[in-house]
Amino acid sequence: MPPGACPYAMRDAIRNPRGRLLPPPLACKKPDPPKFPRWACRVIGNPETIKPTAIPPSDAGAASGGGSLGPRARSAANLATAAAAAAPASPPMSYVGPAQSSAGLRGGSNVTELPDDGHGDAQPRPESLRFGGAARGAAPAQQEEKTPLDRPSFHVAPRGGGWLNDPNGPLFYRGRWHMFYQYLPASAVWDFGLMWGHAVSDDMVHWKSLPPALVPTPGGLDQDGVFSGCAVIDEETDVPVILYTGVRLRASPTAGELPSEEYDCKQPFIESQLAAWPADPDDPDLTHWVKAGEPMLALPPHGMRLAAWRDPYVISTPSTSADGMYTMMVGSGVREKGGTALMYKSKHLTSGWAFHGKLADGCGGTGIAWECPVLAELPDSDAPRSAAAMPAWAPPAWLPRAQAQAHADHGTRGGAAAGMQSAPRPLVWSALQPPPATGTGGDPRRVLFCVSPDAPGNPTLYYIGAFDHKTTRFDMESASGPFQLDLGDVLYAPNACVDPSGRTLLVAWQQERRASPRDHDFAGCLSAPRVLTVEQPADGSGDAPRLVQRPLPELNMLRRAGAAWGIGSLSQGSNGAAVDRASAVRVVEGSSFPIPSVAGPFLDIEVALAPAASTEADCDGLRSGLLVHSWQQDDGGSAALLYDWSRAELSVVFDVVDPVTHTLRFGGDGVRTVGGKLQRPPRRGEPLKLRVLLDATLLEVFTEHGEVLSTRVNRGRQPGYQPGSVTRPSAGVDIISVGGVTDVLGVAAYEMAPIWKECGTDTAMAERVARAEPIGVDPMSLEELFDSSMTHVAEQA
Repeated sequence: MPPGACPYAMRDAIRNPRGRLLPPPLACKKPDPPKFPRWACRVIGNPETIKPTAIPPSDAGAASGGGSLGPRARSAANLATAAAAAAPASPPMSYVGPAQSSAGLRGGSNVTELPDDGHGDAQPRPESLRFGGAARGAAPAQQEEKTPLDRPSFHVAPRGGGWLNDPNGPLFYRGRWHMFYQYLPASAVWDFGLMWGHAVSDDMVHWKSLPPALVPTPGGLDQDGVFSGCAVIDEETDVPVILYTGVRLRASPTAGELPSEEYDCKQPFIESQLAAWPADPDDPDLTHWVKAGEPMLALPPHGMRLAAWRDPYVISTPSTSADGMYTMMVGSGVREKGGTALMYKSKHLTSGWAFHGKLADGCGGTGIAWECPVLAELPDSDAPRSAAAMPAWAPPAWLPRAQAQAHADHGTRGGAAAGMQSAPRPLVWSALQPPPATGTGGDPRRVLFCVSPDAPGNPTLYYIGAFDHKTTRFDMESASGPFQLDLGDVLYAPNACVDPSGRTLLVAWQQERRASPRDHDFAGCLSAPRVLTVEQPADGSGDAPRLVQRPLPELNMLRRAGAAWGIGSLSQGSNGAAVDRASAVRVVEGSSFPIPSVAGPFLDIEVALAPAASTEADCDGLRSGLLVHSWQQDDGGSAALLYDWSRAELSVVFDVVDPVTHTLRFGGDGVRTVGGKLQRPPRRGEPLKLRVLLDATLLEVFTEHGEVLSTRVNRGRQPGYQPGSVTRPSAGVDIISVGGVTDVLGVAAYEMAPIWKECGTDTAMAERVARAEPIGVDPMSLEELFDSSMTHVAEQA
């Protein structure tokens, strides 16, 4: 939807993106033939299916025996020198300072005494480790489709280019995930004419691209755009139904009759709430859809002076609600007052909806119109997080006995392929589970309410509080918030759902940040799926619950076989454990430690960093993190991901390489910073632990305590890198320390495989990943490291 959709942001209404959103994934038995209303009509035409281009098997680890080629060094200094020799030109930084031995990642340590190398007295040096095989569950490379190197490959995005914005869905039906999204196939900028892109997956990780599910109908209520909405299972027919907002420009000669004053939202387009069904519910891909001939809701409530009316989102169904009815909210806002979400109830999914008041009232400070509203109950963060660890589903006590028995007798096909249990599941999965309203543990403040205010340039906000199922009101007065869902500058229009194992998942639109968007043929991708939980205060202080966001564990399946590198231990400092500084690699002020042995633009990096013991008492001015090199000077250049220990701020600083002096700079003219203060920073004596997903231009950073920063780092095309080539230049990612000394306690770096494959996942592989089995490592001697790195550098020369 267009971002200037309210009268107070009208200047961008015709040209910019907008966002809508969707409800929960739903499991369903094999349906009988659909009982469509008599007014259902016409199958929607779809463009020709995109044909993927196959390429030869790409590199899955160059060295035999599962090892990977890459710089290896006799000492920490040689390690950095060898890596720098293969890396692109970068600021004059070097790795200096005494370094201790490093423990093997999730394993023991090997310490080797070395003579003085000019950086201090003789002492143990860190041993780099190669992985003697892939992370269990890593997907083979031979099925991968060709992916351009300058666009994300392990996040959902349009195949072959085009524009993407809001996620619509996801839907879980007959053992398969369906992800829909706002899509323009022939443009890299937002415009009217949006349709619903479509992809399908067996495991929420590997996806197959399909033709658009819904496209505008000339002369119809959606002639100028199939805007956002949701997908849900109709419990009367057991058939999936898409509910969405259709728009038509009021200036169009085929717009038809315009609403009267009391129903008019005063936008450049008219909104209607519409519905569609699959033409063949037995088609596993749900390729073709049938639109209803009449709107589900033709007009908004009259006389409310609304600023918007879009993005229908079903939060409960008859089998998951206390009153046996569907409950739906629609994003809206009241002119000159603020955003709101309108609540509706009905006994039938596609008809009979009655207005049931407002969910909550906002103020001008949180936007005039709330787009893509999301409501979802959050499980405790100490509950099992992986599908394999989830207990078998049992019907809740409030569910009628006959209905509970029906659920218990019904299973979900295909669950094992997704790494999930094949235990009986309920027919319908709702984003918001019904009573008891107080939730587990007696704390009613367990419901996430999330809104995207006004336009994609604004941050998405969330509250955690209590929702009353009877009055359909969210208690804003007692809720905690608003907080930014993401500390970055690209996330918008998220969507929450519940998977068959009971996890609450979130996916969102990740925007672009480009100086010249029209110079590209693609724009936008979806975020990595996030698992949402709530963390209760450990001290029993009664403080507000806190949102925890973690990447979907199944993403580990994308870690390439043999293409990984690690040192030290990532578990140091966890759960009160002591930090072993004797095994740390030390990075002094103004120096860098290049991450070796992995290459390419698609990376998954985990790091554990801490202030050196000498500076721990006074960390004022110390910043630790990663330097991400760029191979182009515009659109942000090289960027630094930094954590400020004294201010507890996580940020990304752009254009950190001065174009004149070629030295690093972290402030002043031309330097842009994105980020903010962490709600749950590392406590005194604890390390900073980050998981960094770098997918071409997209940077997603997860902290150990569940906060996220997403942004774009436009790195350009790396010279000399080709997938599968023996020549493997450095990935261009360094660990750096600014204003003091940083101890590197552990690093694990992986190359990532593309998500685009034919559906089908190794069940045993998925189960191992879900159990989070440790990754095997094969320590090398320092002699092997040095010899290999010298050979590698010579080959590149």
